[in-house]
Amino acid sequence: MKMKTKEKPWLIVLRILLAAVFLFSGFTKAIDPIAFAIKIDEYFISFGIGFFHPFSMFIAVMMIILEFSLGFMLLFRIYVKFTSIMYLLFMLFFFFLTLWLAVAEYLEVNYGYNFGVVKDCGCFGKAIKLSNFDTFLKNVGIMIPTLIIFFKRKSIPEVRLTTFGRFSVITVGVLIVAGIEFYSYRHLPIIDFSDWKKGANIVELFIDKPAQK
Repeated sequence: MKMKTKEKPWLIVLRILLAAVFLFSGFTKAIDPIAFAIKIDEYFISFGIGFFHPFSMFIAVMMIILEFSLGFMLLFRIYVKFTSIMYLLFMLFFFFLTLWLAVAEYLEVNYGYNFGVVKDCGCFGKAIKLSNFDTFLKNVGIMIPTLIIFFKRKSIPEVRLTTFGRFSVITVGVLIVAGIEFYSYRHLPIIDFSDWKKGANIVELFIDKPAQK
């Protein structure tokens, strides 16, 4: 008889925290998908592939859904092995990307190189602004629990649901984030962190005042 795998308390906490990071990151971008699409455009231009501009909105929407869905799946222990692999691949890509951006920005600031580096990563939409170096440190911090979850994936028991039940839960996650994106695309963001939000004094924010003599 096969014994049930019991997840250790510290691993439960680590898994929930890691899932929460992805859910929060996905949500902060989902509430303003247009801003995230513009950010992706900035990266395309920076890397000299501006011809991908027509696909920026589609890529933005899909990336947000993927990130939020992975957080949802890890939180509810759905296809843990697959999810842990996707987490690792996701983080490896952004780990090396942000490493390059941090190095490139350092070379720009201190040695006069011009790589056209995007200064604000856009990882948390407009909610939290991070420099490239701060973003790299953030990814180093996230990479540690990601590796732990990956290597301990066999110690995390799958949720006790049928295949239909699992896909139903995943579908709920996708519909939640897709619904937020659609609403925010058609209307104002649910929570607006931009400088252009309703009630902001644009004159004070963007028009320079004459120097006082």
